[in-house]
Amino acid sequence: MKKCFFLDDENIEFYQHAERIFHQPVKHGRPLLRPETKFEGNCVSLANAPMPSEDGRHLRLWYEGHEKKAGRTLPLYAESEDGLKWRRIALKLAKYGGSVKNNIVFTDLQADNKEFARLRNRAVKTCKMPLFSHLVIAPNPSWDGKSGTRYCGLMMKGGAKPHGLLPLSSPDGLKWRSLAHPDEPVIPSSDEYRLVCDTERKLLIATMKLYGFFMDIPLSVPEYGREVGLSTSTDGVTWTAPEFIYHADEADRKAGAETVIRHTADPDYRSPLFINPEDSWTDIYNMPVFPYHGIYIALPSMFHHSGYWVASKYSANQDGLIWPGLAWSKDLRDWKRPAERNPFIPLSPCADREIYDNGMIMSCPPVAMNGELRFYYSGSRYSHVTGELAARAGMDYSDEREQAGIFLARMRLDGFASMRSGGRKGSLLTKPVTANEGNLHVNARTRNGEILAELRDAESGRVIPGFGLGDYLGGRKVSFGKEGRRTRLAGPGTRRYDEEVKNDSIAFSGDEVDAVMKWKGKKSLSALKGRKVRIMFALHNADIYSFWFA
Repeated sequence: MKKCFFLDDENIEFYQHAERIFHQPVKHGRPLLRPETKFEGNCVSLANAPMPSEDGRHLRLWYEGHEKKAGRTLPLYAESEDGLKWRRIALKLAKYGGSVKNNIVFTDLQADNKEFARLRNRAVKTCKMPLFSHLVIAPNPSWDGKSGTRYCGLMMKGGAKPHGLLPLSSPDGLKWRSLAHPDEPVIPSSDEYRLVCDTERKLLIATMKLYGFFMDIPLSVPEYGREVGLSTSTDGVTWTAPEFIYHADEADRKAGAETVIRHTADPDYRSPLFINPEDSWTDIYNMPVFPYHGIYIALPSMFHHSGYWVASKYSANQDGLIWPGLAWSKDLRDWKRPAERNPFIPLSPCADREIYDNGMIMSCPPVAMNGELRFYYSGSRYSHVTGELAARAGMDYSDEREQAGIFLARMRLDGFASMRSGGRKGSLLTKPVTANEGNLHVNARTRNGEILAELRDAESGRVIPGFGLGDYLGGRKVSFGKEGRRTRLAGPGTRRYDEEVKNDSIAFSGDEVDAVMKWKGKKSLSALKGRKVRIMFALHNADIYSFWFA
């Protein structure tokens, strides 16, 4: 059985004296990786979550350096045993400044060869955007485990039109070759895109930023601004036509406007340099998506821009704030999100100059390590602030060596949302689930409290003998009418007139991501295999994050 979560009421019949709480990861603090080398400039960022090495002994990280002088991004590589201390690996694959002693990942799209030199020169003349940028990668879902394409990748071809995403392949993640001609992008895209592999469905999932007003794609809505497109593949070579799947709504815009106002009024937080309420808006800058126990979770980067400032005919800027939100879906197309659009990872105050995720945060999918989820993310002092706008605002930040770095935030497994009770006993009745042979597991935490569970037959509603709560929730039998066969009282703990239920549940107390619920007599659930049941959880000063049979 897949895990059941409490992001919404998908698995809940009803609850009383409990509330849904959405949680934020706890930040590690100062950046794990900061710009140090000349080809990293003053910014390092990432669009890929770390991946385990083939032998499982260390983590592999692909990230980006922003070479300031040449105005381009460079794909870079690092490794770590614990995910905290990272070392740059001298790959000796690409020449930089006359030397190959660097950690630059090789791609034939950025190699110096005649075929691409013509395109690069043409792009430089027509557009300041780098010709090729952002290498995003994922495991190949069809890899045979022996040889061939172990990793699939995407890289944007910018510059002169047509622009979009080109597929790449690699046997080791370090040497990449393109699978399409640069003049024929496979997937239309703007400058932001992400890639992930759903290993269970053997599917590559690409999300990309699309503008409705210049991308000739059906169902485009220009009023949304930046939207999220979806394209999928089973082999990394052939991709489906993009379809729009996500955009900001009025609740997002309200949250953005309130946050900009709050940051402007609070001297401890980064305030946009340019604010024009009439031209403020909220749209989606990028949206990493990842499979999680049968559902998909997304961390859309919400761009709350505070106004549109035009410096000249050829120069414009959208200042503002960017942070990741939270959304979830069963099919990648119908997305749900919290009613309150709080940031999933909030911007940090400016109290510590070494912690500079003050203006923009873009997160990657999490890495599960040591019983927790680790979210590696790019953090920057600003969002879209240019030097020209900063100068106009009387601010010079060119002397700040570090503009962006790679940070970490931690969360418990399944910790996106919980159902919580306080000092009053709460209850939660699930929708019917199938009891597989094994045990009932919960991810839960108590605070001088406890959690108990009762199993009921899903069809009749009767408590299964030996798995009851008794009168723990205060339920009573109140009958009236002829022969006293009609139950009048409703609410948690209500029994049918002829039921006598004992409290056989053994309370759980503590803080565990995988705890087994137990009943007196060490009763096995094997006899319930395949049976549809409902679970009544009783909560007291507790949070429950997920449950499952295993």
